[in-house]
Amino acid sequence: MVVYLHRQAHALLSNKELDDPSRYHHPEVYFWVGISIMLVGRTLDATGFLIQKYAHNTDAKKANATQWTCCGRSADLYFTSPTWLCGFSLYVLAHILVWASLAMAPATVLSSLMCWSTVITFVCAPIFLGEIVTVFRLLSVCVMIFGCFWVVMSGPRVYQVFTVEMLKEEMENMLFQVISGLALLYLVVCACMLALSNTRPRLSALQYTVLAAVLGWYSVLSA
Repeated sequence: MVVYLHRQAHALLSNKELDDPSRYHHPEVYFWVGISIMLVGRTLDATGFLIQKYAHNTDAKKANATQWTCCGRSADLYFTSPTWLCGFSLYVLAHILVWASLAMAPATVLSSLMCWSTVITFVCAPIFLGEIVTVFRLLSVCVMIFGCFWVVMSGPRVYQVFTVEMLKEEMENMLFQVISGLALLYLVVCACMLALSNTRPRLSALQYTVLAAVLGWYSVLSA
């Protein structure tokens, strides 16, 4: 089913009419609808995960979970409780909404909203799990919210189909090659540090963040 839908979507995107940004009567409307659906999906994603975590931490007997017995030993299966299944249903629904939003707004903008799940987790974790959010983490959340707002307001509203031929053509750009060379150099340096360092953690939080960002850049381009 997924393969069939993917092929149908690819066939639709291959239509030459999609190369014309004027194909939409109200491109701004579709853009904001896609952004809204993505935010709702990411909110449900984090909420569902927190509910699952709550069910995992709660006494399984209180959550009406099934008890499993084997070899004289028993254990409560937290993932059979209604609470955990509710969280899992929200998690699945969230990813369906995220998938739907990809058809309405550019992926370069929507990909920046992936961190919205982290924002919701910081806000709701103290409620669901009793965790403590420090001032530094709260400031980090504010930075992420500002980053999401910045990308949404300055990002493109319409887009055209990004083909393999277009990617190959853009790879001949000198600036792209320089940036790619620096990114590759950074990956090599990080790999050497991971292999040679005896300390734990082998890389700092900032280095891991930059590493994830570099890999994310090229995953968006490739997809």
